Amino acid sequence: MNPELNKRGYEGELISYRYPLNKHIYQDSHPEGWGYLHHKIGVAQYEHQEYNNAINSYHCALETLTVEQFPELRLEVIQDLVKVYLAKGDKDNADDYLFQGLKLLNQLLDKVPIEDEDQRLRLEAKFLTFRQLTVNVLLEKGEIIEALRNAELEKNRRLTHIIEGYKTETQLKTDSKIYPSYKQIESLLNPEKAIIYWFNSPMGLITFIIKQNGLIPLNPNPSKNVPLNNGGGVESLEQWIKKWDEDYQDYRGKKDEEKENKKEHPWRFHISDRLENLKDILGISDIEKELEDIKELILIPHQDLHRFPLHFIFNQKDWIISYLPSLQIGLNLKQKQQQLNNSQRELLSIENPRQYLRDEVCTDEENKEKHLLYSEIECGIINAYLATVEPSIITIEDFKNPIITIEDFKKAIPNHTHLHFTGHGYYNFDVPKRSALEFINESREEKTQLTASEISHLNFNSYELITLSACETALNGQQTIESEYVGLVSAFLKGGANCVVSTLWTVDETSSAWLMIYFYQQYHSGIVPKIALENAQIWLQNVTNQELIIWLRKLLEYGKSKQVNGDILRSIQDEINKYNEQNPKSKVYEQDYYWLGFIVHQL
Repeated sequence: MNPELNKRGYEGELISYRYPLNKHIYQDSHPEGWGYLHHKIGVAQYEHQEYNNAINSYHCALETLTVEQFPELRLEVIQDLVKVYLAKGDKDNADDYLFQGLKLLNQLLDKVPIEDEDQRLRLEAKFLTFRQLTVNVLLEKGEIIEALRNAELEKNRRLTHIIEGYKTETQLKTDSKIYPSYKQIESLLNPEKAIIYWFNSPMGLITFIIKQNGLIPLNPNPSKNVPLNNGGGVESLEQWIKKWDEDYQDYRGKKDEEKENKKEHPWRFHISDRLENLKDILGISDIEKELEDIKELILIPHQDLHRFPLHFIFNQKDWIISYLPSLQIGLNLKQKQQQLNNSQRELLSIENPRQYLRDEVCTDEENKEKHLLYSEIECGIINAYLATVEPSIITIEDFKNPIITIEDFKKAIPNHTHLHFTGHGYYNFDVPKRSALEFINESREEKTQLTASEISHLNFNSYELITLSACETALNGQQTIESEYVGLVSAFLKGGANCVVSTLWTVDETSSAWLMIYFYQQYHSGIVPKIALENAQIWLQNVTNQELIIWLRKLLEYGKSKQVNGDILRSIQDEINKYNEQNPKSKVYEQDYYWLGFIVHQL
């Protein structure tokens, strides 16, 4: 046994790769192994900033990993070769090898049978880096507008592949909605509105500030952003996300019996402190310097950034901030806003369908209160604010056949302009198009899922507002988004909805009910959703028990005047009695956990 093989660290890693090359893996007899090992040597050298050595190793690998014999392995090497040339600031070679790689990738995709969509998607996912690095190369060449357009193309590529099915490169680039012109993008702006557009590539996080009078990229030069193992840049963001997810997963794993202890859990207790760290990682101060005279922001995150309340980390608290999944969705919304009939408001309000499952019927008062009370109050009062002559509120008392099945829901869609859903929803990381809202079957014996893919093909063009008040879009601590986030919000917007309010994490049912009711009070008075939601969050954060009692009493009187279900009115009175027993000056919902997780997607 060669004692050199016992060495650890970087030196030991190189020895372990080189040893078989000197003993039995030769270029002529073992071309695949020879190329593979040189590729691994190059990766190790790149990670230790030995860029010239890495380039030499990659070129050695390419000698045997030919297009004819090992096309996918060759593509893997070319991907890494582009990265190292970008790290050196060698834009010419980076551009040359990127072109070679994309050409070979498209050749491989063209060879896949049309019916084998899974194989096409596998190749796209495996060589996603090529698409992402295109943005870096364009920035290195000073082609800022094309860099933004290609970043948008990559976002929409993923959205389109997941929701609509695979499309070729030619099909994508000839679709102006998927690959919009800069003139189209500018149409979303005005002198007081800007878009903050993030794009994450293997070379670092790029921020585009899109204003009517110009396009500004921040951190666009990869030669200044690498090496990636220095504790800064993208790796710092990855570390931040990993810690957030680990703590959130631990928090979610706590039993309901530990509810009081959960209030002091590190994830819940330090949300704002962690977001302050994220602010530094994302360079928000540098972004804000470019936003003079701006009053309204649209945030378009990328990958895992979709999962966090990014609006909180901007200092200018009087900015009106909303979110969009992509510029494409914004352009769709702009076109559809002109078609909305604002004079007509008909609410489809659906309580949690799961409560109607035969094996989940609540038998004791405590469980009944936990599962039904707050959703009944929330839906009952909200319905009173927006209901038409024939209320569409769904409760056991009001309807013998409530909307609990997917088919019932689909039949009800054309007759309404608003949807308020307090049931369960979740994000499917492994198969995003299977992210779903939960319903149950007609026999009330099984749960059923209305998937994001199905939702995107339903017609929500008449819908001004959709609220998903109990649907969690966060992932657990073992998962990250490597390409692009595609969830329930994206599906509803793709289906034509004008605005979607959702939650980033599971929120306390009481505070959620009060916030949503206050939000609808604001909305009913004529305030647009993005401002109404901000007002509701500020109110919940600052309201005292004494003020909450006064508000609930007014709510009670309003409910009586609108003939809201008597059980709901009695429940509101019970809540008033509870708050009467507490410190009148206490701000029970001051902690940001209660209100910060609500966000609005709207143009």
